[in-house]
Amino acid sequence: MRPTVSKKVVMGLAVVLGMATIALLTVYDGLSRVGREMRRLAEVREPSYSATLEIEINLNGIVVAVFAYLKNPEAQYRILMANDESDVAAFHARYLQLSATDAERELGRRLGSMLQEFGSLGRSLMDRRERQEASFSRVAGNLERADATIDRLLHLSARDPLSAPKLAALSDLESELAEVAFGLANYQRAHNPGFKKSISESAGEFRAILGRTNSLRLTAEESQQIGTVARMFERTMTAVDEVLVIEDDIGRETARFLELWTAMDGLLDDQIQPLGLQHLYQPRKAAGLAIADVLQRIQWLLPVVLLVATAVAAYLIRNVIGPLHQLKAGTEAVSRGDLDHRIVVANRDEFGDVAADFNHMVERLRETTVSKEALEQSDLRLRETVKRLRQEIADRTRAEASLRRAETMSAMGSLVAGVAHEVRNPLFGILSVLDAMEARLGERTELQRYFPVLRDEAGRMTRLMQELMEYGRPPNRELAPGPVGEVLSEALRHNESLAAGAGVRLVGRIPNDLPPVRLDRDRLLRVFHNLLENAIQHSQADDEVVLESRVLGTDGQRWIECQVADSGPGFRPDDLPHVFDPFFTRRNGGTGLGLSIVHQIAQEHGGEIAAANRPEGGAVMTVRLPAFTGAAAGGTAEGSDGAA
Repeated sequence: MRPTVSKKVVMGLAVVLGMATIALLTVYDGLSRVGREMRRLAEVREPSYSATLEIEINLNGIVVAVFAYLKNPEAQYRILMANDESDVAAFHARYLQLSATDAERELGRRLGSMLQEFGSLGRSLMDRRERQEASFSRVAGNLERADATIDRLLHLSARDPLSAPKLAALSDLESELAEVAFGLANYQRAHNPGFKKSISESAGEFRAILGRTNSLRLTAEESQQIGTVARMFERTMTAVDEVLVIEDDIGRETARFLELWTAMDGLLDDQIQPLGLQHLYQPRKAAGLAIADVLQRIQWLLPVVLLVATAVAAYLIRNVIGPLHQLKAGTEAVSRGDLDHRIVVANRDEFGDVAADFNHMVERLRETTVSKEALEQSDLRLRETVKRLRQEIADRTRAEASLRRAETMSAMGSLVAGVAHEVRNPLFGILSVLDAMEARLGERTELQRYFPVLRDEAGRMTRLMQELMEYGRPPNRELAPGPVGEVLSEALRHNESLAAGAGVRLVGRIPNDLPPVRLDRDRLLRVFHNLLENAIQHSQADDEVVLESRVLGTDGQRWIECQVADSGPGFRPDDLPHVFDPFFTRRNGGTGLGLSIVHQIAQEHGGEIAAANRPEGGAVMTVRLPAFTGAAAGGTAEGSDGAA
């Protein structure tokens, strides 16, 4: 079989690719193991451990809500407890779902049992506190009514000159009733058994005084009022007993509630979370071992691959580059007129065939006696002709495209300017009618929400008409030499407030020695104002928008290149050919005329504008203007640039 060059190259590449494939498969296997462990860490272990932390946080929230409700029974604390309890249940269910070992599942079941009792106790404490509050309200109401009845009895007895014993008894009743209320309030605040005993003693004393009062000479009305006080007091004591029983139950349940909270906190801190951390570190450890294994394999695979690649490269150089050098030396010798030079045919591959053909060609060339000078002149003429034809074709194509675009833009400019002029007059009428309606009907609330909408839409139409009139404006042929640096600096100043509001840094890099250009200052200022405004609007906070200018070319034909670059999303590749087309826009609320007007003004100044995307991200707009080379404007331009 003939050893051709292609076979040699294929064999060498196959060996190199084989070794590289082995190395890549080794790395891929190790990285796959790392990926599996990292997925297990991200999808199971970290969410499981995070669930235990969330459970602990929400348990603390439940405790805070319950004790806040016991102190001040407001509905918001019930809502907070319900939300925290719902979150605890959700995170507990997630923990059980992600549990991968029997130990985790058993701990999860133990925690779930405690959570059920804990939640029931919390709700029970709130319910008891609510019932206690209702009982307190009944006690307070009964005490107030009983006190009012005793006050009426005191008023009646005060009219009787022989009622001193009755007055004393009634005063004692009122005093003991106050003692009952005082003892109840103290017991609720401090839960001291002494206050409970004081309530019982005050109640017994009240009953004794009530019995002595009934033994006095009382009128029928006084007897009736005393009976009313006795019944009120008994109802009050029934409510007081209920309050005391509820308070004792709250105390017992509170102790159990805190005991469960402490037990669950200890279970989470001492068993569940340490086990979760242990499982959390296992995937990281496994991933670290996999990475170490991959690195160890690469340490011996990489030198082997390099040695094989070096050997293959040396083989290909010997069998490919050597014959090419011989062929190059032969062609150089023939180009110098040495028609006696021959290439030694050492191989049986394609290079051997080429060498043989080369020798045959030189022999035939020698026989034809064609001079070297004639060949060189013919080749030179042919190259010049081809170059001239290509340049003429390119110039013709650009001229035709420019002419077609100019004709199209001129026709479109005249059309849109006429349309804008015709629409603007009715639009002014609409705005006038809107002003009149707002002046006459502005106070009607059902119409107020329509006026801003109509005014905004009319304003948007007005701005569109202004841009259409600007687009259809005839080009200004009266351009005067002026400092372009001042125009660039003024455009930067005009956009400083917009950049500050968007949090964008505005950077200007404008040399002081820019040559002047022939310009219409206001029109050229609009070019750079629009470009900077677009760049700021498409930038994020802390981004940078740069306006940079430089001089290109030679003294014969110099250009001033100005670039506006941002770090925004840039242009879509398929939008780049159309960014300067009228009415083409991707921005909501845009008219699509801004860049078209910029393109038109650049052409009016004999320049050009191009849009592109930056390799590092963002868009860049490049404006090139021909420098004015008149001697009369040199001093003025230099001074202007220095000021800018």
